[in-house]
Order: sequence, then structure tokens, then C-alpha cells
Amino acid sequence: MTDKIKGIDVSCHNGKIDWKKVKQDGIEFAILRCGYGNDIRSQDDNRFAANVEGCEENGIPWGAYLYSYATDLYEAENEAKHILRLLKNRAPLYPVYLDMEDSDGYKRRYKVSDKMCADICAHVCHHLTQEGYLAGVYANKHWLERRINDKRINQYQIWLAQWNDQPTYNGSFGIWQYTNSGSVDGIKGRVDMNWCYEDNTSII
Repeated sequence: MTDKIKGIDVSCHNGKIDWKKVKQDGIEFAILRCGYGNDIRSQDDNRFAANVEGCEENGIPWGAYLYSYATDLYEAENEAKHILRLLKNRAPLYPVYLDMEDSDGYKRRYKVSDKMCADICAHVCHHLTQEGYLAGVYANKHWLERRINDKRINQYQIWLAQWNDQPTYNGSFGIWQYTNSGSVDGIKGRVDMNWCYEDNTSII
């Protein structure tokens, strides 16, 4: 365990970012959304390439995440391909996560079972690991405890989302997203803030 490291996660919704100012404001890592759902270019995050470039130019280690819309293992395979296409010829120094949540009710509408959600996480993480990436799952406490509480997932990096003064999740996790209302120089509006407890750059 290392001293906690201050970071952010961003997507195209954060707009154009001044990464030099972000670095000067003490941000030590960033998790960048690469896209969402199936492997089609319209579902790439249109700021991913620019955010990777901004991080690398300013010495900010970065990882990536893809928001999952998979409802079965065929679609999970497609999401793994989506991530791998966007990471081709890139070398993240932080984990690559599958974002498993249901913020817009899509999984509920398609009646995706808890077991299938866990199967999707395990399937994508297995593919990422085979390709040499440090794979992980992003989820909130309820999902980790109730919906995807599966020993297959525990072998991967866990990125806990719990907007609170202290985390109350009893499982192990490497990164804690503690608020969605942070403020960082170089980014307009609110930004997700994180503490990392693992020396990922050394692990990778």
C-alpha cells in the first residue's frame, strides 16, 4: 500500500481540458473515458485522444474506462474489442476499467441479471488481462456488494464509487471516487475526484 495519490476521472462531458493547469493543481493521475458500449466509432469518447495526449505531454499517468451497455456475453466481447481498438499503440500506466452501473436504467429495461452483469465484468477483464493490461471494474458500493459480488471479479482492480467522507465498503479497492463535485484548475465545472492507494505505475 502506498500513500494515497490524488486524481480525477474525465470524459468528453468535461469539455476541452487544460492539462498543464491540471498538473499544476496537484493532480497526479487521471482515468479517461475511452467510450461506451459497442465497438462503433460513434460511441468513442471524442475527447479521449486529446486527453491522452494532454496527460502524456504533462507527465500525468493515465488509465481508461468504458461505460458498459452489454446485455450478454456477445456484447461483452464487442465492448472488449472497443476498448482494445482505442488502446492500440497506447500504454496506460493505470488500470483499464469496465464501468458497471445503470445510471440511465438501460440494464433494468433489458432485464440484465446480476449474474450476467458479473459475467460481463469477468469476460471483459479476462480479455484485457490477456492483452497485457491491468484490468478492473468500476462500480458503486451497492453494485459491488449486491449485484456483482463475485469472486471472479475480486482478482481484478476495483475502483469504488462512493460519494462520502469515508469509504464504508469492506472489500478491497485500489481507487476510491469520493465526489463528483470537485474543482480543478484547467477544467470547467464539476469534476470527479479520486484517491488511489496503489502504486499502479510500478505494478504495470
